[in-house]
Amino acid sequence: FFLLNLSLLDLGSISTTVSKSLHNSLWNMRAISYLECATQAFSSFFFVSAEYYLLTVMAYDRYVAICRPLHYGTLLDSRACVKMAAAAWGSGFLNALLKTRNAFSLPCCKGNVVEQFFCEIPHTLKLSCSHSYLNEVRFLVVSACL
Repeated sequence: FFLLNLSLLDLGSISTTVSKSLHNSLWNMRAISYLECATQAFSSFFFVSAEYYLLTVMAYDRYVAICRPLHYGTLLDSRACVKMAAAAWGSGFLNALLKTRNAFSLPCCKGNVVEQFFCEIPHTLKLSCSHSYLNEVRFLVVSACL
């Protein structure tokens, strides 16, 4: 069950950047619009953070299987596994939502086209009119809390 969830997250994670890369190479482009950048950043944050949370859940699953094998059936029944997987997906969504909102709520004054196929938060912070140092600190604080 957890391996199925992990493979879905891996599939989503790789399709986030590869699809835009293929599009840009077929059309001989190198830019990404601001909306596409926000969508790509949200998707990337979502899949990667949900994968980290799911790997944590999988580590707990193995811990219970090895250290408490007689209690495994009662501690990790199918309901508990579904709840933990749903919590990993939900936490990934919340993490991605907060990080994307934090990074893309700033006004742009230097144009809204990022000159690369992959959207990175430091490049988008450079497009904003406000001080990027405070936004980077806010970004790190949100990451540390989650």
